Amino acid sequence: MFGRLHRFSVGYADEKNHAVFGLQKITMGVGRIWTPTDLFNPRNPLALEPDQIYGNFAFSYAYAFGELSEVMGVVAKRHDHSYKYAGRIKTNVAIGDIALDLYTGDDAEMVAYEIEGNLFDTGIEWRSEGGYYNDKLLDKEFYQMILGADYGFVNGLTVMGEWLHSSKTYNADEILLNQNSSLSNNRHISSDYLGASAYYDFNILINGALSMIYSIYDQSSYISPVLEYSLSDDSSMAFGAMLYTGDDHSEFGSIDGNTYYFRLKATY
Repeated sequence: MFGRLHRFSVGYADEKNHAVFGLQKITMGVGRIWTPTDLFNPRNPLALEPDQIYGNFAFSYAYAFGELSEVMGVVAKRHDHSYKYAGRIKTNVAIGDIALDLYTGDDAEMVAYEIEGNLFDTGIEWRSEGGYYNDKLLDKEFYQMILGADYGFVNGLTVMGEWLHSSKTYNADEILLNQNSSLSNNRHISSDYLGASAYYDFNILINGALSMIYSIYDQSSYISPVLEYSLSDDSSMAFGAMLYTGDDHSEFGSIDGNTYYFRLKATY
């Protein structure tokens, strides 16, 4: 057994200012499966708990210069005791929320964008993020972006899809040997992936979800079904699986064995 502290910070907030110092989550990106603009708390869609995000030891400050507009700056300390810096300016225009992101550190640089809005009056929410990246560790420059949308039906079914594209790819050794860098979640074997998920409430106590990622390059896939039962307002149990398909030399097919799990969750 082990324990890990995820959040521990102090801060100040008023109508215009929001400053936080300590172990915190830096919020960047609009993706549901992939968040290529988030070089602080990248979401790993292949993890058993994709929403479990570790914190950064950082100082962040945001200033709201309008009702729907703000500018943010971040200074964070990395595990090797070097520092990384980021800035973002975000506002709302006719098509939705847009943002410009900047990032620099000893191992990477980024100039990126975020866009999120509603598709006319259809009820579909669409989003996109991505930009230019300079991988200083492996001496590569590339661009990367996602395009996604989601829609909630009146019967309780919610569906979502995303496409990820990278202009350059990496081999397995380059990915595995550089896990501690800021671009660890931006390095991919395939240049294009498709992701999708569906969530459905069967009744007030039972819900289910199905997620998948498909590699266009080698036609392998990752599939994750989960069925959850609510024990009370503060606890639940779930049965799930992490399944991999494809030939033995493909990205997902080469993973040795499927995983099946039981999860008991309580909130205090």
